[in-house]
Amino acid sequence: MIKYITLDCIFLIIKKTLDEEKESLDTAKSQFVGEIDELDNKNDWIDWITKYGDDISKRFEKPTTELLEGMIDTIVVSPTFALNRDEVEKQSDHKLIVSFKQPIVEDSIVYEDEKNKSKGYNVVNGKKKLNAGNLAILKGGHGNTAKKKHRN
Repeated sequence: MIKYITLDCIFLIIKKTLDEEKESLDTAKSQFVGEIDELDNKNDWIDWITKYGDDISKRFEKPTTELLEGMIDTIVVSPTFALNRDEVEKQSDHKLIVSFKQPIVEDSIVYEDEKNKSKGYNVVNGKKKLNAGNLAILKGGHGNTAKKKHRN
């Protein structure tokens, strides 16, 4: 007995094979895109280090607008509220969140060989956001500025 394969069956076999190949290629593409993103981050990090890393401690003694713009993406300051002693809700603090352009908060490096650091290292990305916490609002008086400088 001779079996005939219909065109529909051939189509389904070819379609299944092509779908499997497409899925495999999509998976590989996703991996490559991830690797490219990681390399871009490393390249951005290297660019940042090249631009600001040589004398970073000196630069932070008197930071320039250019330095801060090269590092900081946004700074968000928002009020926080609490009840005062009269049980009235009043602004008590400011919440400060700094978003950096690179993941430099709590970042680190891991050496390829701890004993021979010249073999290189890998950067372990940190976070891009720093929650600086609540900054208290100073209450009462003008401090030392209110005192008279000269008495007659």
